[in-house]
Amino acid sequence: MARHIDVGFEIINGNAEAGLGIRAVARSLNLDFIPVQWERYDLIIPKSRYFDKNIQAFISLLRDPRIIAHAEKLGGYDLKRSASVIYPGEAGAPE
Repeated sequence: MARHIDVGFEIINGNAEAGLGIRAVARSLNLDFIPVQWERYDLIIPKSRYFDKNIQAFISLLRDPRIIAHAEKLGGYDLKRSASVIYPGEAGAPE
């Protein structure tokens, strides 16, 4: 499956009993959800592009209280570190 929603549809249609997906999809399709683990996503931006207008607009969205509230309402998202800057070699930096 290419999308989490497709996994949910397969379960609803009786083609699967379970599948890996996200809480927001399970909630929207009224399916049970058992968390397996948290998944971290990093957006790596070259230092030379960090102050580009579009990059800064995107970072502002990630910090917007309305976006954060919407993600929390969906469930399954932890945005505590969202839009934080992590430098190479720093604790928590991707390897």
